[in-house]
Amino acid sequence: MKRDLDEIRRLLLVVEACDDPRGKAFFWKDEKKLGNWGFKADPFPQADELNAHLDYQIGLLEQAGFVTRRAVGANAPNFVEITYKGHDYLDAIRSDTVWDKTTAGVAKVGGMSLDMIKELAIAYMKQEAAEKLGIKL
Repeated sequence: MKRDLDEIRRLLLVVEACDDPRGKAFFWKDEKKLGNWGFKADPFPQADELNAHLDYQIGLLEQAGFVTRRAVGANAPNFVEITYKGHDYLDAIRSDTVWDKTTAGVAKVGGMSLDMIKELAIAYMKQEAAEKLGIKL
């Protein structure tokens, strides 16, 4: 399975928007609950395939230190919570304009680590801020 940068960004935005102090609940194998993650029922990929994809992307975010995930029981949801490092990454890639420029840059180079992607996004963010504020950063 491949890392999906757009999915990673979307998942971070979804987790950040959650008001539950335990984090965003992820219900494994429950097609109805996957709508909580922003997936539409039609057309809906196979729940098992989607769960595997999301689990992998969340696992990558966890390995990078951007989220924590904890299970509360065998048949209970996993809760995903964004970390300080995850907030920093998300702040760098939040703007759609900055994200579009960043992903175009990643495609030009042929791939980058998440740390490099963050640095590229920060460079575009600084450029955008300098233009809007009329100052040199």
